[in-house]
Amino acid sequence: MANHITRRRFLTLAGSSALGGAALAACASAPTPTPPPPTKAAPIPAPAAPKPTTAPTAAPAAPKPTAAPAPKPTSAPVPTTAPAATGAAQIKFMAWAVDAQWLGGWDRSVEEFNKRNANVRVEFQWSPSQGWDQKVQTMIAGGVVPDVVNTGINLFINLAGKGALTPLDDYVKRSPTINIDDVIPMFREASVYKGKRFGMPFSGGSFFFYYNEDLFKAAGVPVPTSRWTWQDFLDVAARLTKREGNRVTQWGANRGVYTSWVYSAGGRFTDDTLKTCLLDSPEAIEGLTYMQDLIHKHKVAPTNEALQEENANSLFISGKSAMGYSNSTIALQLGDKAKYKWFSVVDPKGPKAQRAHAGANMATLQEQSRNKDAAFRLLEWISSTEGLLARGIPEVVRKSQLDHPNLVKTLDPSYQGPSRSLEFVKLIMEANMIGAMPPMTPKWAEASTAINTEFDNIWFNRKPVAQAAQDAVKKANPILAQWKD
Repeated sequence: MANHITRRRFLTLAGSSALGGAALAACASAPTPTPPPPTKAAPIPAPAAPKPTTAPTAAPAAPKPTAAPAPKPTSAPVPTTAPAATGAAQIKFMAWAVDAQWLGGWDRSVEEFNKRNANVRVEFQWSPSQGWDQKVQTMIAGGVVPDVVNTGINLFINLAGKGALTPLDDYVKRSPTINIDDVIPMFREASVYKGKRFGMPFSGGSFFFYYNEDLFKAAGVPVPTSRWTWQDFLDVAARLTKREGNRVTQWGANRGVYTSWVYSAGGRFTDDTLKTCLLDSPEAIEGLTYMQDLIHKHKVAPTNEALQEENANSLFISGKSAMGYSNSTIALQLGDKAKYKWFSVVDPKGPKAQRAHAGANMATLQEQSRNKDAAFRLLEWISSTEGLLARGIPEVVRKSQLDHPNLVKTLDPSYQGPSRSLEFVKLIMEANMIGAMPPMTPKWAEASTAINTEFDNIWFNRKPVAQAAQDAVKKANPILAQWKD
């Protein structure tokens, strides 16, 4: 088993997080291997660093995963993949790593795959997550993309739309290990583009609310349950907000992400053609108004000005906000180090539905691959329960994974406290069952950038919600219409 990669080692290996020039072309050497040979990942050389093109569907102030800062590398990478057995198919696998925990998980997973498959040898390449989408597209254009590549939802849609991915339907039908009906519906649907399956989901998930149990108890407020509603959320946030004069000393809530509020109000982002934005519908406006009111009418969630001083995750972690909103990222920062008791709960139920902002990570087989059968073996492994256990993460994508007796035991040591429990993994599953993905059009990333710019006027309270929504739709529609399906 590969050694656990420490934060210091990750910082040594990571290379420049700005991905400038050939910064990743020279990274710290891996340790000298000893039998059995480890499969430590060799960082990949990066193309020149164009600006990322993928934009989140969330409001700008929503919590973001915290990536480890990366100093400049000091020496050239040394590939440490074990030599291939005679006749073994050689394939390359590329994934991002946001921190040492992610990188260590991929090292363990690839090492275990190579042990179990003597006739396939995987060379693992990695890179920091910043600029990932553009990096992959540049490699595809240059004809040097690895056989298997991890993609987030926006990159997945983009590559599927360009014909850069291999359809997996026939492979999945022949697979003895994949039961596609076992995959959580949100992930199963997100891996299909125009009727064909182009990805195997292996992680990702919905956002959910974290809450500070100590602050709830001190205020005499019961902790929330999965049955709570928008009104419950507002009532709880109001009781937990503390002020000294006009200054807020404790925020009652995190504002969340507008994706959740819009979908829970019954709104949609686009029509069925994916070429007309519907964020100016009455339902969407109801969701956007609810979120704006949390900030400016009820004053229970931080303003943009407050978030410029301290971001939303930090406010919760430091105990200055009773509730936070994120995926499992905050759990790694809290662990058992928090000075208070904490746990999590799914988004509250809205007027029409109970939905949560979500994302997905797909393992994809590149159309340029010359060893597709062998590469699909790796996709099977990455998306399997055994692959999940090897990586040591709680982001379940199959319903049956909750039943595995070693699910919690194999979690990476970074998960401590409440996050190292079956209850927390069940919470992730519950959130994934109500998750909502962005529209499956390659133009959505660009359109959402224009939308977010207009929606800043909502969060800063510069425009009425309806006016900002109409202006956002006017900017988004010409972009969406550019997609020629």
